[in-house]
Amino acid sequence: MTTLFLLRHGAVQTDDLMYGQRDVPLTEVGLAQARWAADALAGEPLQAVYSSDLSRARTGAELVASFHAGVEARADAAFREMSLGILEGVALEAAREKFPDLVRKRYVDMLDYAFPEGESIADVAARALPALEALVEQHAGHAFALVAHNTVNRLVLGTALALPREGIFSFRQSFGCINRIDYEPECARVSLMNLTAKGVRA
Repeated sequence: MTTLFLLRHGAVQTDDLMYGQRDVPLTEVGLAQARWAADALAGEPLQAVYSSDLSRARTGAELVASFHAGVEARADAAFREMSLGILEGVALEAAREKFPDLVRKRYVDMLDYAFPEGESIADVAARALPALEALVEQHAGHAFALVAHNTVNRLVLGTALALPREGIFSFRQSFGCINRIDYEPECARVSLMNLTAKGVRA
């Protein structure tokens, strides 16, 4: 059995902007969430720790790795959050006013529509899921952790749960949460989902 501990990064300061792949740092609450998650995994026999290359995920991965002798956090851009293209850094309300057609198209086709210069959920799946499959194979029989983002986590969990792609919107991925997926030859089993620290909220 191969075990993946899948984490979402802690809370970030966005000022209500759509941040996508902008490199926004963790807030103090986000750091507390990341420390809690790292402490929660301190007793797990992690062979490796990965994250996206964005600092909000990388910081969490480095904290997780710090509890495991000989393990260094490794960053991979394949696990980045979805790019929102020309709408990155724009407030949602402002986007609705300035780009009403783009926002409408996105809500009509949540899976396959991409904002100009951005990505669709299908695009994220095409880069993130094969990268994860490679890690599951690489760490066969062991446990490893991945600190990633809302869209990536939903895709990974939805795949493990054998949900139709639109099913990824049917569950939560809170800031700083922990999920556990056990991969066996015949199937994947989600044994923990969206575990968060009590009293540590964004």
